[in-house]
Amino acid sequence: MSQKYQLPGIVGTLVFIATVLGASNMAMAVDFSKLNKGGAVEAAHDSEDAAQDDAAQDDAAQDDAAQDDAAQDDAAQDDAPAEPVAPAIDAAYEFGRANRLASAGGLTRAIPHYKKVLQAAPERYVQAYYNLAEVYRHKGECREAVLLYGLYMIMEADEQNRADAKKNRATCLVGQTTGELSVAVAPDYATLDINGYRASAGEAFEKLLLISGEYTVEARAQEHLSQTVKLEVADGSSVERKVSLEKRLFHGTLKVVVNMPHATVKVEPRELDSKKGSTEVIAMKTPIPMPLKLATGKYFIEVTLKGNKRWIRNVYIQRDEESEVNVTLRPAVPEAIRLD
Repeated sequence: MSQKYQLPGIVGTLVFIATVLGASNMAMAVDFSKLNKGGAVEAAHDSEDAAQDDAAQDDAAQDDAAQDDAAQDDAAQDDAPAEPVAPAIDAAYEFGRANRLASAGGLTRAIPHYKKVLQAAPERYVQAYYNLAEVYRHKGECREAVLLYGLYMIMEADEQNRADAKKNRATCLVGQTTGELSVAVAPDYATLDINGYRASAGEAFEKLLLISGEYTVEARAQEHLSQTVKLEVADGSSVERKVSLEKRLFHGTLKVVVNMPHATVKVEPRELDSKKGSTEVIAMKTPIPMPLKLATGKYFIEVTLKGNKRWIRNVYIQRDEESEVNVTLRPAVPEAIRLD
């Protein structure tokens, strides 16, 4: 990598790459040159590493037990059962732990910790993509490594770091069949994951080089239904896919107040946010005693009463909000007068 620092007190040399995000944040990269392809450390491990690792596990176990006890106490005080809440991931702790395990040769044990980092804060810990790619490369699992190198190169801004990743990726591509994958998504602020790893946030990714095989792409966006597609990347192919997410079905209410009884009110859906919303035209006579529950979107409102001018209006129904229209019907000019 482009910037290297020595970290004392941890077996193996750690490389630091500066990633400035708000407060100064130094993202650690493990020096995998000390590992052979079998994942063993060429230098002997001393007992201090194992003791530190075990102590960290004990501390984590005690913290988990304390949290469980507190959760049980809280649940006992509440009459209604609470929804289970997934514990928050401490990305900084998981990243440091993964690096310690990887630098000590515990490649397999480092994997779930790197994955937690990429689940919780992929944009903040871009270096975790590279480190995890290196772990898989040294384990001989090149399909996963090539994917992670590619995602790292999408997100990493430093040209030298990207060049290093490309160079290491090349060692995994020897003898492999490959193809390219490009995915766009609507709405454009949706996130894209590939095989569970964040591939982009609010933008498409293009020509991602992958080892041939099947890949799972998931698109998600707020207030939209997520969508998962499986895409086959064949040797020499360039696969392109556009994923369009459907808006979730939400409702609001419409209150219609007319100054005259026995008027006919028609509510016609024009542009609904979700395809699951009802497109049926609603017709009723005034007075209308209760607000109408409608899917969010645009509606055309028409109010008619014999002897009065027709009243029309477009109304947009917002999620969890009540829209109100107050209609004042006015007498129509008699036909005989209009002819004069």
